[in-house]
Amino acid sequence: HNAEVNALIADPSLHAAVLYPGRQSLDLSRCTAKEATDFTPSGKKLVIFVIDGTWDLARGMINRSTNLQALPQLSFIPNTRSAYLIRQQPQAHCLSTLEAVHWMIDRFADLGVYPAPPHNGHQSLIDVFQSMVRQQLEYGQRSLIRTEGLRVRQNPI
Repeated sequence: HNAEVNALIADPSLHAAVLYPGRQSLDLSRCTAKEATDFTPSGKKLVIFVIDGTWDLARGMINRSTNLQALPQLSFIPNTRSAYLIRQQPQAHCLSTLEAVHWMIDRFADLGVYPAPPHNGHQSLIDVFQSMVRQQLEYGQRSLIRTEGLRVRQNPI
């Protein structure tokens, strides 16, 4: 029932789709340039809804939203594993939201359907993501050391 989402879906100049691995989704990792081009009707601009959340939350959102269920779906199986080392992915081919968006931008550019931002500008998505992961891993190490030290002090021999 979100007004902004509904406005985008209803806009006749746009072709709204959702990134979600449904049975009828266009698999971007296997499709041809023609299939990717034909996915969006002529004269329309592609708008992709990307659900940011765990896989269970994304599935629940799709299941509860008749608007999202009605949209054509895009999916892909990447050729690399997620670099999101602080979270376990449910399957080897699952990526974080930022990694998925970056992958789609690259794939559409490789297919010649939509150009990537100039000077590989979308790489900043991955740079920020990798920095966040490094920071969280460092924080986790510091917390572990601090916690282990507290345990030793609390339980003297």
